[in-house]
Amino acid sequence: MRHGVRAIVFDAFGTLVTPVRRNGPYQALAAAANVGRRRFRDDAMTLDVPLAELAAIYGRPELARSLTTELEAETAGVRLFAEVGPYLDLLNWRGLPYAVCSNLAQGYGERVKELVPAAAGYVMSYEVAAYKPQPAIYQAVVDLLGMEPSRILFVGDTVGADVDGPRASGMKAAHLNRIAGQTLLSVVARALRDAAAPPMLEG
Repeated sequence: MRHGVRAIVFDAFGTLVTPVRRNGPYQALAAAANVGRRRFRDDAMTLDVPLAELAAIYGRPELARSLTTELEAETAGVRLFAEVGPYLDLLNWRGLPYAVCSNLAQGYGERVKELVPAAAGYVMSYEVAAYKPQPAIYQAVVDLLGMEPSRILFVGDTVGADVDGPRASGMKAAHLNRIAGQTLLSVVARALRDAAAPPMLEG
C-alpha cells in the first residue's frame, strides 16, 4: 500500500466496543479484599484467571458466584459502537488485516473476541502478562502481525497507552476522541492520509 500501513491495531473498550462502568465486579472485589488499587489492577490485567479464581486468590471465595453473575450481565451489555461493524467489514473486504490490543481482565476478553471475530489476532494484557504502555505488549503485537512496526497503525482512545506507547515502539498511532465527536472511520482515514503524505522538505 502506498501509505505503508499494512495492518491496523485497535484498542477495545472505548474504541471498538462500549465501555463498562467503573464500579463493576472487579472493582467490587478490590474493595472487598481491601487491597491497594495499583496491585489489584496489575493482577487483574496480567493474570490469566477467571474472576472466581481471582476472588479466591484475594481471600474472598464466597463472593465468586455473585461477582461472576454480575460480570456475565455486564459483558452481555457490551456492544460495538455503531460505525465499527460496517468499518471492520470494509477492512475485511479490502483485505487489510487488523488486530485488537487491550488492557483488560480475563473476564472481558471473550466478549471482545465474540464481537470482533475476524481479527487477525488478539493481544490481551492478561494473555501476555503485560499491559499498555509497557513495551512488552507492543512487541507482542509486532510478533503477532509479523511485520515491521512502522507498517502498523495503532488506534485507541487513550493517549499514553494507544499513541505514545505504540510510537515509542516504532508504530504509527492515532488518537480517537469520541467525546469530541470523532468516529473510528474519520480517525483512521486521516491517519492513513497522513501516512501517505510525502515528507516536508527542509530549507
